[in-house]
Amino acid sequence: MQLDEIIKELCPLLKEKGYTKSRRTWRKYVGDITLFFSIQMSQYSQDEWFYYFGITINTILSGKKAQSISNCHLWERLDFTTNEHIWTANELFYLIERWETLYGSVDKLHTKTIEGKLPAFAKSEVIKYLSTWYR
Repeated sequence: MQLDEIIKELCPLLKEKGYTKSRRTWRKYVGDITLFFSIQMSQYSQDEWFYYFGITINTILSGKKAQSISNCHLWERLDFTTNEHIWTANELFYLIERWETLYGSVDKLHTKTIEGKLPAFAKSEVIKYLSTWYR
């Protein structure tokens, strides 16, 4: 499956879920956080790309809303293939929903911090913030 086909199939699914799109990045504002999903091409090959799942905590940004995946406090990356399986739009949508279910609020992030179950990449400032955050 080609990337353009995946994007075409994914767009209406994410739009229905409340995500807005800019280029190959989708974002959803949920209370104090912004959820991101982004597709980035490999710098080495047009036939390879990566999926990024990210979160920013808007209060850490002094109330500003993040505009790109590069602003994310927490993120994970998935290659376009896993064991030679190319992820379909429906499978990606499931993973985006799962990401949102696991990490889609400051309360959930606080709990995951205490449990030691944050995403693979977490900035130290957000770990400190979430470790001391109270409702």
